[in-house]
Amino acid sequence: GTLPSQIGLLTRLTDFDLYSNRFSGTIPSQMAQLVNLRLLDCSSNRFTGTLPQAFVQLPLLYRLRISHNSFEGPVKFPLSLKVDCAYSGLHLHRCAKKCTPCPLWSFSVRDCDNRGYKQICVEIWFFIPILIFAPFLFWLLLRSLLP
Repeated sequence: GTLPSQIGLLTRLTDFDLYSNRFSGTIPSQMAQLVNLRLLDCSSNRFTGTLPQAFVQLPLLYRLRISHNSFEGPVKFPLSLKVDCAYSGLHLHRCAKKCTPCPLWSFSVRDCDNRGYKQICVEIWFFIPILIFAPFLFWLLLRSLLP
């Protein structure tokens, strides 16, 4: 189903979780009347169309999850807003949580997904002392064990 336009009458609503409910259609522009909304999760639905600019500019909104939908069009998100919009249909630099390349002198452990972002770059310089001293320590150990 679709979200009714009367949703804008819930002006005291602070957290709104629509995750994976098979909603379709557009986000009603009346949602811009939800002035107390802090968190909205409408991810994993079938929403289409554009996000109303007044809606993403709500004063208390700090977390917006719109991933796995089919939104379109330009949207300017405030810098204070944490946006999870991967696979939303929006192609914005604020949406993608991409792994940034590690320097050539390091290796990385990466788990860059859309639910959590983890990336660890470990400098190879950290391992050089280990690689240099490991054979020496092994030789000392063997020497102490041999008669």
